[in-house]
Amino acid sequence: MFVQFFLTSLVMTRFGLGTALLVLPATLLAGSTAFLMLPILSVGSLLNTADNGFSYSINQSAKEALYVPATRDEKYHAKAFIDMFVQRAAKAVAVVISLGASMWLTDFASVRWLALVNVAIVAAWVFAARYAGLGFQAGERARTKRREPAGAGAA
Repeated sequence: MFVQFFLTSLVMTRFGLGTALLVLPATLLAGSTAFLMLPILSVGSLLNTADNGFSYSINQSAKEALYVPATRDEKYHAKAFIDMFVQRAAKAVAVVISLGASMWLTDFASVRWLALVNVAIVAAWVFAARYAGLGFQAGERARTKRREPAGAGAA
């Protein structure tokens, strides 16, 4: 709750949406690197806590803010597709990967190497988040130049 009440608005207003989109991947990158170097339960637990804490606060708010410049119809279609297909498909892929990893990695010491996979995934995530943030900024500049209010196409 602390993150949502205090950090989310601070990060989004002071540093912008692009930075807010990078908070969770940066945190996961740091946590995965820490777990790779020190594979103990407390580091893994902190990584999980940070993932859940930032995922449902700053990251969720930043993702929702990306819909602001879209028209009502675009929001409806994009959000429905993402919520109903993309997120569920990603969870299914994650379960398959998790099951495969649990069969391949049989002891706790070998689990640390999953952090390398996580680092590669997070690197791709950083590029995608940066792309989304820059696209949002370009859209905002174009809308400001035309002097349209946020969500003007929603009417």
